[in-house]
Amino acid sequence: MRSRIGAGQSAVSLIRSRLRQSGDFGADWTARDRATWWVLIAWLLLRVVYLVNGLVLLATGWSVFAHRWMQLGLMIAITAETAVLVPVTLRRRSYASAAVIWADVTVVCVGLVLNGHALGPGVVDSGLNWFFAVSLGSAVGAAVGLPPPQAVVAVPAIGLAHCLPVARSWTGSGAAGGVQVLAYALIGWLLVRQLQRIAAETDVARADAVRLAAELERERTRHLVHDPAAVLSLLARNDLTADVAEVARRQSAVLAGELRRFLAAEPEPAVPLARALLRLGDEFADLPLTVTVDEVERDLPEQVSRAVVAGARTALVNVRSYAHAREVVLHASVDDTGWEVSVSDDGVGFDPVSRAFGYGLREIVTAGIRQVGGEATVESEPGAGTFVLLRSAGQIAGGDA
Repeated sequence: MRSRIGAGQSAVSLIRSRLRQSGDFGADWTARDRATWWVLIAWLLLRVVYLVNGLVLLATGWSVFAHRWMQLGLMIAITAETAVLVPVTLRRRSYASAAVIWADVTVVCVGLVLNGHALGPGVVDSGLNWFFAVSLGSAVGAAVGLPPPQAVVAVPAIGLAHCLPVARSWTGSGAAGGVQVLAYALIGWLLVRQLQRIAAETDVARADAVRLAAELERERTRHLVHDPAAVLSLLARNDLTADVAEVARRQSAVLAGELRRFLAAEPEPAVPLARALLRLGDEFADLPLTVTVDEVERDLPEQVSRAVVAGARTALVNVRSYAHAREVVLHASVDDTGWEVSVSDDGVGFDPVSRAFGYGLREIVTAGIRQVGGEATVESEPGAGTFVLLRSAGQIAGGDA
């Protein structure tokens, strides 16, 4: 008996050692694979628990069994079969092959028939019937591990085997036990399929999240290189005056610092909105630019402030590149009712209907401000300049929120 208990402890030790390795799922393991793996672990652990319980009941009821040595033989056979089933299943990290499951079903069916004779009429319906619990686990394993056409044969076969011993009645506990087998198998199948469905949906959600994160990172990179590319294009021109070239070099140093922080994954330093907008005045000192931030009565959340500064900078880059303006105004107003930042120029303008927005106006100005809960509008006419307005959502231009 002690040797049988030792075998059960060895099986538990094997499962424990595989559990230690289970955290190292391959990169190709999906959530569905992980869910299936843990269902397997639960299934195998229950099988071991049933066997340990059977050993205890075997020792307890030894004196009342009708055929003691047949009971011991059944315990040895099912323990040996489990000793093969556990490592095979764990090494495959999946349900055993159909052949192995059918072998388990066959062993359990034969065992149920023999167990009814070995226990005897007075014991078969008592709590000493340890083999019934083993058969329930096998029925669930067959329902989950076999293809549906095979499962609808294997599971009823286990239920029928529970009814066959001559010590039972078709209308008595034997039939009730058969119904329990079918019920447990159906419930187990439903639970596992539901778990696998949820896991599959998790895989889809994770894939979508990875794709979205990659898209956001690409957009962030494009945002970051848009303005430096414009400055590099400016520096590449041969007709720059010394003053304009100096301003472009200073601005390129600022943008290069942002790129270095991006590559080093360093956070951008928090800068109050008014100060950041005044710095834009320095970056675009080559423009006839007036910056008014006197109406900034409070600061904005950091994420909003960064989006506003990026949008204003892009608008000024466009003024420098295309407007040929004689006057440019950067104005900011922030109070308890809302915020707005505008960039206006008296340059050549353009027709927004016939000319689509470029990447800067479309993604950095318009989409960037919307992402932080604001609104962006661009108004322009050929020969009448351009007006870019960034404001909090619902705010009336030039008025209260």
